[in-house]
Amino acid sequence: MVQIKLSLSNVFLIRTARPVLIDGGSPKDLDALTTALAPRGLRPADLALVILTHAPSDHAGLAAELRVGGAKVALG
Repeated sequence: MVQIKLSLSNVFLIRTARPVLIDGGSPKDLDALTTALAPRGLRPADLALVILTHAPSDHAGLAAELRVGGAKVALG
């Protein structure tokens, strides 16, 4: 598991055949998330699943954007 620090919260990348992200970050974090995924050979569109631990925008704010990119979103 890889911790990724974003502006208001941390997200966690689980490297599997289909990458999983725990939490999504705030709405303004797309560029930072994209930058953090790039050295790992990933783009936001490569995420298969985003698991949200709770609904505040610092954890779930990017969920809709990541869903449009193809990730399934689950609220844990």
